[in-house]
Amino acid sequence: YKPATLEGLQRALNVTGDEDIKELYRILESMEKEGSLVKTLQGRYTPLRGLGLYVGELQGHSQGYAFLIPDAPGEQDVFISRDNLGGAMHKDRVLVRLLKKSHDGKRREGEVIRILKRSNLKIVATYRGNRRSGTALPDDRRFFSEILIPGGSHGAKPGDKIVVGITRRPDRFNLPEGEIIEVIGPENEPGVDITSIQKKYGLPSVFPAKVLKEVEKLDEQHILEALEVEGRKDLRSLPVITIDDADAKDLDDAISLERIEHGHGYRLGVHIADVSYYVQEGSAVDREAAKRATSVYLPDRVIPMLPPKLSNEICSLNPGSPRLAISVFMELDSKGELQKYSFFPSIITSDRRLTYSEVNQIIDGNKNLRERHEKHVQTLLDMDLLAGLLKENRIRRGALDFNFPEAKLKLDEHGRPLDIQIKRGGHTESIIEEFMLLCNEVIASHFFNLKTPFIYRVHDRPDDDKLYILRDFLSLFDIKLKGDLSEISPR
Repeated sequence: YKPATLEGLQRALNVTGDEDIKELYRILESMEKEGSLVKTLQGRYTPLRGLGLYVGELQGHSQGYAFLIPDAPGEQDVFISRDNLGGAMHKDRVLVRLLKKSHDGKRREGEVIRILKRSNLKIVATYRGNRRSGTALPDDRRFFSEILIPGGSHGAKPGDKIVVGITRRPDRFNLPEGEIIEVIGPENEPGVDITSIQKKYGLPSVFPAKVLKEVEKLDEQHILEALEVEGRKDLRSLPVITIDDADAKDLDDAISLERIEHGHGYRLGVHIADVSYYVQEGSAVDREAAKRATSVYLPDRVIPMLPPKLSNEICSLNPGSPRLAISVFMELDSKGELQKYSFFPSIITSDRRLTYSEVNQIIDGNKNLRERHEKHVQTLLDMDLLAGLLKENRIRRGALDFNFPEAKLKLDEHGRPLDIQIKRGGHTESIIEEFMLLCNEVIASHFFNLKTPFIYRVHDRPDDDKLYILRDFLSLFDIKLKGDLSEISPR
């Protein structure tokens, strides 16, 4: 780990040839920029180890100081006073040198010696000032100082929420400077608070023109064409229902249930909207979806991963409309044990859209709703019975059941909160949960048995220390964990 010259590294790595030497030099320069190593004043390269240097992200504090959160796992954070920030701001990636090591329980202190990567600072703030100049007070107090706005208000009024771009970094004597990129609106106006949160986290408001152009070409005509061209199974005559929240717009899963074997068994169908048919790899829609990663649900709006024409229309399993799906069928005996399964691309038509509240009331015996949905009452009762069997089987295998209440915000027409309603799961939530769990388990087991590369969502086994602590704790209740803890099962 002694500092080495480029020539010394060439020899040590056995790098020869002009192109390879140039490539080595480019790699070293790249590693220096990202903070993996340091180039000394003598032109020698050295790792950070032993130099008291650390790379990480800066986390600001409202009092004016900051902490380095080191990249190296297990490393404690490093305190950095305002005087030692060197113009760095919250979320910057920096290289820090220790000033003194922690001792007697004191925190380590350091100074920023290089800003490796400046955060893309578009800060949501509140404007204070007039048309000619003013200041912006950041919503996120980890940007610990006001920002001078020397270039004028751009139409912003005192108290308006704005988005500010940093034009000059702070130093020991001067505040940062910025310019107004966007005026969101008066801070007390309904919806401005949520829009401010959206801007703070860089959540997009609109889809790029390329994405909308791709989606515009889609219509429902292709659905029946896909049935012939792809050889999909036609399940449009199968009684299929969706069960979702009353305000849901994207209905992405549906279920069906039939009694088999003289009423002693079940044929459960889980039908998932076939989004992959529409989101082709490498397309503009695909690239935008990858960038967004997920739909974001806020109290008064949804920021979708896919354009609404896909998520709320063509891919949504709306009742009475033929839709492309992937269908998974599972045959179970009277005890809820899986006997066999199959899955394939299909075309379905949802027979009825039901809400959690409606189904809960139907199962509990509501006469009016039972009359209105007479065709589906027995199926819903069978679903409730089967879900109970599946849950019993899971608990027997060692599953934990976390049934936490869910809070839902009720807003008025102006977006102001009126009430926080506690939503507790009933029969229906359990039905959907059990059927989806079984479906996921079937698919995961299928690909595991095929030894096919696959992405699984799993929980790691607890480490030995946690198991020993659990064993000691349970012993207080005279519950004994016997045998080798490394071989212990969830049950």
